[in-house]
Amino acid sequence: MRHAWLYWRAAQSHRGRAVDGLVAPFQVTADRAGLLCCGDIAVAERALLRLVTGLADADRVDLEDYLRKSRSSEEFHSLGMMNELLASHPAISRRIEALRLFAHSEIYYDLTGRPHPEDQLLLTREELDRRVNEIVKP
Repeated sequence: MRHAWLYWRAAQSHRGRAVDGLVAPFQVTADRAGLLCCGDIAVAERALLRLVTGLADADRVDLEDYLRKSRSSEEFHSLGMMNELLASHPAISRRIEALRLFAHSEIYYDLTGRPHPEDQLLLTREELDRRVNEIVKP
């Protein structure tokens, strides 16, 4: 029952926030719900990586290297951007980046009941939405 409540709360955290395309907001909401349910950004990132690499290979992939190469590939290959425009889902690398922003936001800490860290500035809901929209739009 708690997982259903967390999913609903994740959906509310993104409700009314338009992101270009029809599927992106649902993917971002699902990713957020997964993080809220598992409670660990590293586990949530690995779960997303498994969508690309398959079940067995995800643990052997250097996540930071994958993200770096994905971003580099997007910058140098216009075909990659065309694929993203035609894709039904935002690229996994972009979804991981968006999820990391959520994990460093006020709303994430509020939803999880964790105390806000005093040594870092958390993203406001507005700043989170702005930055996520920049990441997931093609």
